[in-house]
Amino acid sequence: MHTSKSRNVKVRAYHFALDIMKFIKELSRKREYWSISDQLLRSATRVGAN
Repeated sequence: MHTSKSRNVKVRAYHFALDIMKFIKELSRKREYWSISDQLLRSATRVGAN
């Protein structure tokens, strides 16, 4: 059974991941940003998966 608190965490993790995706989209397309943006995206979306 899911409590309202666990649902709240899921919703917040989802919105956090969306915000990170929007942030990464605004980053410069320079090659030096690829590595850090890739890691940021993977770690931000992993929160919801865990």
